[in-house]
Amino acid sequence: MEKITLILKEIKQETEDVKTLVFVLENNKKLDFKAGQYLNLFFSNDKDGHGKPYTISSAPCDDIHITVKNMGSFSGKLHKMKLGEKIEAVGPLGFMILSEMEDLDGDIVFIAGGIGVTPFYSMIKDIFQNGKKNNISFFYANQKKESIIFYDELEKINKENNNFNFYHFLSRDKKFKAQNVKNRRLEMEDLMDTLGDVKSKIFFICGSIKFVNDFWKDLKENGAKEDNIFTEAFFVG
Repeated sequence: MEKITLILKEIKQETEDVKTLVFVLENNKKLDFKAGQYLNLFFSNDKDGHGKPYTISSAPCDDIHITVKNMGSFSGKLHKMKLGEKIEAVGPLGFMILSEMEDLDGDIVFIAGGIGVTPFYSMIKDIFQNGKKNNISFFYANQKKESIIFYDELEKINKENNNFNFYHFLSRDKKFKAQNVKNRRLEMEDLMDTLGDVKSKIFFICGSIKFVNDFWKDLKENGAKEDNIFTEAFFVG
């Protein structure tokens, strides 16, 4: 797959250590991607030529949004990019997409930790922009309210759509209170208490390796079908 060139058009500060970089393709071309897919990014001046995958956090009808947490050398370089600068990419890639679901009209459950929200934000926007009627439950784990990425945007979707249920879990924030907030870690019991039967639902999990592995194992043990569990883990870099 050939490399494409992206030009930085806009920078959005999401949280203290998270930025969304808005890119466009050279020559104003349109990138054809599916919600949930990612790009491998490369700096042209990197002699080693090592790239790193980043999920596209925008819906397919929008510009290319890459939401990055500053937690490593590569992500640190992305955070330092200036408007108009270019970066190379390969993609789109990845199969954690809605079209892979056996039941395209089935109930969807998103489980995210921190920056793991990015593919689900793309999917959720795509679902509602296209008028789909899937019942969606989103369990989102963070340390504190200030670290919640896309908080305002997701709360707006939550208020405007009866088929979207949004649950926050804040492990290090005892002060922030709201009807859909629990001031503790997200546990498998929370999913079972909220969802009841998990056998017929489709699950998407994204977060750290341990976060993803733990919930994948717990879902399997509680009767979820392996073919209905889609996962993606992120690495520091």
